[in-house]
Amino acid sequence: MQNPPGAACANAFAAPDARFAPVVLLVEDEAADATVGERMLTRAGYQVVVATSGEDALAVLERERPELVVCDLGLPGFSGRWLVETIRATPSLEDVPIVVLTARDVGVDEREWLADHVSFVAQKGVMPRELLLAKIAEICPAPPPASSAARRARVLVIDDSDMNRRVVAAMLESM
Repeated sequence: MQNPPGAACANAFAAPDARFAPVVLLVEDEAADATVGERMLTRAGYQVVVATSGEDALAVLERERPELVVCDLGLPGFSGRWLVETIRATPSLEDVPIVVLTARDVGVDEREWLADHVSFVAQKGVMPRELLLAKIAEICPAPPPASSAARRARVLVIDDSDMNRRVVAAMLESM
């Protein structure tokens, strides 16, 4: 079930603000992979919720509807395939794009099944991060990084000369 790029993400953001960033559910049982994936997706502009098993992912999905699910196939307990089947069988979630990231060598039959149920499949360690992020962004766009103007800091200028305060303020405001 191929979702058109950005289909579930069309209303995911209105400004380059974390409150409006698309929510990605990352389902990964390996702590190191979860940390790397969370950091990578956060830096790319997504809000990330991490689940370490299919059961944990289901609990998250009962509370909120992410704009994208990134899922490992080799999960403890219920497998990633079970999670994909469950998401696709749930009317309120059936159109959520799913990206499968797996270390397993996926056979022909499983690859055909995945092609009918997920938006994209990538093997861990094979696809460069930049290409993976580009594919994820194609499926579920994130807001552009905040510009320097959006990240303005507040500065307190202390000087006994009103003229100096105005000159420094003008210089800072022009940055």
